[in-house]
Amino acid sequence: MRIKSVITVARREISVAFSKLYTYLTIGILGTVAAVLLLLNNLLYSADTILLVVSNMSLLMALVLPITAINSFAGYKNDTDAVYDMMPLSTAEIVIGKYLSALLQTLIPVAFVTLVFPLAAIMFSNDFDVLATSAGCVVFELFCMAILSVYFFIARVTKKRVWAYVICYAVAVIWYLFGFVGYIIPVTPIASYICFAVLALAV
Repeated sequence: MRIKSVITVARREISVAFSKLYTYLTIGILGTVAAVLLLLNNLLYSADTILLVVSNMSLLMALVLPITAINSFAGYKNDTDAVYDMMPLSTAEIVIGKYLSALLQTLIPVAFVTLVFPLAAIMFSNDFDVLATSAGCVVFELFCMAILSVYFFIARVTKKRVWAYVICYAVAVIWYLFGFVGYIIPVTPIASYICFAVLALAV
């Protein structure tokens, strides 16, 4: 795999993405929601971390990122990938280049959450927990990268747009429901062992 080829694909995909209205709408919506959450949680109620903002943004990203992933492949666009057929590129180079492009689009609102939020909160709160917020921001960025990878895999192997959206949002719902599992499972060692054994058997 050649790094130069990956960068070439990524640059082309970025230019194509930012020529589309949905890219600006997605970034604008995510940034607006993030700003409202910051205003309500940290400025009005003086929360000492942005973990609640990050938690809500994670759910929103899980619902929005399928749009970015699905619109990155030729099966869902009009001949925008025809130029790759005339270039000596491997499938891995094309997919990784597309992923880097989509990741850059994702990192714009993510950077707004992880960089602007802490600075604003520090200015308006003396009790701001920098360590907890930094850890939450790192986890949020890793989550966005991981869920985008899952959506990319689904978009790559699915031939029809409708099914790609259905499967992606099904994954988002399953991920959201897993968050409730921690609240209903007892924290005793025996209960944890039983849950792990059941999960191992299921797998």
